[in-house]
Amino acid sequence: MASEKMFTNSTPHDLTVKISVLQSADSHEVETLDFIVPAQGSQLVRYGNETETRLNGVRAKAVLPDGGEIRLNNVVGVGGSADDDTLNTNDAIFFRLDDGKLQMAASQD
Repeated sequence: MASEKMFTNSTPHDLTVKISVLQSADSHEVETLDFIVPAQGSQLVRYGNETETRLNGVRAKAVLPDGGEIRLNNVVGVGGSADDDTLNTNDAIFFRLDDGKLQMAASQD
């Protein structure tokens, strides 16, 4: 069964988000899914398949009014790592700006 996660954006900018989902536990092949989380909004995203629902990475990008960009790239390097726990043991992912940098946090809901 597929999994789902709530992505919440507390920034004043729309975010383009790309998640990477492992295709199997013994492979490094990933499927990607792109979506937009509106400024000050949330998006419920369903991903994965019957056998694999582990996120392997999250990328997010905000385009600023002056044309500049703010980016975040969080990729799981090793199963069981802090990044793996953040992406795969929580129900919700939150994006915020901290001193002009895009930050990501997670919670159980």
